[in-house]
Amino acid sequence: MSVGWVRCSLLTAGLLLLVPASGCFVATDLLNPEFFSALGFDPATIIPPQGRLVIAFRNATSFPADFYAITWNDPTGAAADFELVFATGVEGGETRTMVVDCPVGAVLPGAAGQGTAAPAAVVYAVAETAASVISLTYEGSALLSGNDFVCGDVIEIRVAQTGEEATDAGAYSLQVQVLPGR
Repeated sequence: MSVGWVRCSLLTAGLLLLVPASGCFVATDLLNPEFFSALGFDPATIIPPQGRLVIAFRNATSFPADFYAITWNDPTGAAADFELVFATGVEGGETRTMVVDCPVGAVLPGAAGQGTAAPAAVVYAVAETAASVISLTYEGSALLSGNDFVCGDVIEIRVAQTGEEATDAGAYSLQVQVLPGR
């Protein structure tokens, strides 16, 4: 046996004796996203969130409605990776869900139009005399991943009738709620 082989064996044996004492702590620290944040790295770029995000379009009115939302991976909007998520012809009292694969950086209830934002929901209210189209826009800001939701959550976009006159936009409200999925 050579001296180098003996030294290597002793070093390996010594390291193996240290693993039970500190191995679990070191391994969990390296897998903990807060460890990466403390070093100045964004954990989402190192360990991207996996799973799916569910967007539920809920029509709590008596009339059919169309729903629209935009998802994108880059919350700054610099990248052109937008995805339009929509549900058309959602009957009154019905909920339709759409599943989006993660990672998702942001969700904005509403659709991209010709340089302008289209409504987040369109309600086709049926009056006694004629049908009317009522567009409801989302007044809030985009929902950001990590702040407002995480992958696995359910984002519910709901339109509800709050007033008596069904042909007036003031008779409807658009509500967005994040339901924890885990």
